[in-house]
Amino acid sequence: MSEPERSLIEELLAIFNKGCDDYEDDLIIVEKVSEWLKSHDQSAEIIFEMVHKRRNDLKYTTLYAFLLCCGIGTEVDKVQMVHYYKMAAVAGDRVAANQVGWSYHEAVGIRRDPDKAFYWFQRSADLGYAMGLGWLGQCYEKGVGTKRDVAKAIKFYMQAAEGGDAGSMCNLGNCYRNGDGVEKNIEMAISYYKKAAAKKHGYGLYNLAYCYQNGQGLRQSEETAFELYQESAKLGNTDSQFQMAGMYREGRGVEKNLLQAFGWYKTAAELGDINARCELGYCFQLGIGVKSDKNKAMNCYELAALGGNTVGQHNLGYAFQAGFGGVIDLHNSIKWYKRACHEGYSGAYSQLHIIFKLQNL
Repeated sequence: MSEPERSLIEELLAIFNKGCDDYEDDLIIVEKVSEWLKSHDQSAEIIFEMVHKRRNDLKYTTLYAFLLCCGIGTEVDKVQMVHYYKMAAVAGDRVAANQVGWSYHEAVGIRRDPDKAFYWFQRSADLGYAMGLGWLGQCYEKGVGTKRDVAKAIKFYMQAAEGGDAGSMCNLGNCYRNGDGVEKNIEMAISYYKKAAAKKHGYGLYNLAYCYQNGQGLRQSEETAFELYQESAKLGNTDSQFQMAGMYREGRGVEKNLLQAFGWYKTAAELGDINARCELGYCFQLGIGVKSDKNKAMNCYELAALGGNTVGQHNLGYAFQAGFGGVIDLHNSIKWYKRACHEGYSGAYSQLHIIFKLQNL
């Protein structure tokens, strides 16, 4: 390796390692890497090839897996990502061990396995990685791969938060807000949310925004809530994107803008948020921020309904009843109204009653 190449890769490695310690969100690390590439006038593809050549050198293996994960200079390859994270994890890399645990937990590039997720999170925690401690805390809080033990969850969250893990700061905030494993204390909750938000944690920002929006432990401010939701939304947090869309739609905390409302519902829906998919359908149905299109509305309702959204199930039932697809289909209408009723959506009962009465069923 030439000295210029070595210098470049070492700089990139330092940025990556610092990002892993400072941030939980890969998007922020990607942003830091992109800034570095731009400042050095370097091609992502060329840098990837440099790291690719050294992928079996354990010093660079975790970095290589990260580039595969995020598609920096190459196509995203989650399966190969897991392979190289495992290689580094077995050799004792704490970040890689955490990422292997995350892959098993989220079924990314490999089949979901709670027991293996717990094992690798514990390995990462034992190696002193704050994020690994935080994920271990989540396993104990939710009973993933181990027996649920909220006291242990709080213990690991505390250790992780002291080590700078923003996710654990956010989780501690939730525990204090809900009185889960600790005495309920909204002031402590706000304190932890603020710490997480300062580290650009998506849900830290979201939860702090929610507290401002609803006046929980803070003076109510729709404007401040909107700013925080916006910051979180730009990090890819779909709950914040959904909230922003609603605020634009209703003119709360920001000037009413139906085009922006539609745009943020669409962004959240494309990222898989089922509530946003339902609201996007409503926008298409009534022409809110977009030209009315009942076929697209029906497609959105179907995606929301299949994802378990009860309003989407009800609306899909109505779409079949009203003939959004060009043909009235009472069989499917009844099917989806019944599904919504079964899931507890009371509004579907009245629609079923109307259909049964009209059809004398």
